[in-house]
Amino acid sequence: MASGEIKDSRQRKPTEKGREYKKDLLDSKQRACSSKLRKELDKIKELLDRDQPLWVSLQLARDNIDKIKEEFNDAHHEFHEFLNSEEERESSYRWFDLQDRVFMEMRTKLVDKIYSEEKEIEKPKPKSVLSGETRSRSSKKSNTSGVSAWSCRIKAVA
Repeated sequence: MASGEIKDSRQRKPTEKGREYKKDLLDSKQRACSSKLRKELDKIKELLDRDQPLWVSLQLARDNIDKIKEEFNDAHHEFHEFLNSEEERESSYRWFDLQDRVFMEMRTKLVDKIYSEEKEIEKPKPKSVLSGETRSRSSKKSNTSGVSAWSCRIKAVA
């Protein structure tokens, strides 16, 4: 032990007033995290309702709600462990379960939208008649018609 440190070997028991204060602090922390999560879910809902949401924005939103959900889980766990009565714990669990369902439903919609956006990005674009990519068989036989060597190189790089 370093000098100046006092070893506290007794178990501290807070007073009833102290327990109520700590319970209020943990409850407000849990509610604040829940509110923060709900606000993010509302933002995501708006993104999902748009006709053409941005793919990157959706991924950032997903990462952000995952982070906030972790904070919410931690806050709830702290609060839940602090509760004494089984009735309080059951009520706390039901409330958390409801919040978790809302989160999971929205996250599932978000991930589905991200997946569909990724598929749109990966989908091959229709070939244009003007670019010479959909020529008839007779024009494909001729090396001089249609596509130049330079345009082939550009396509290979892209």
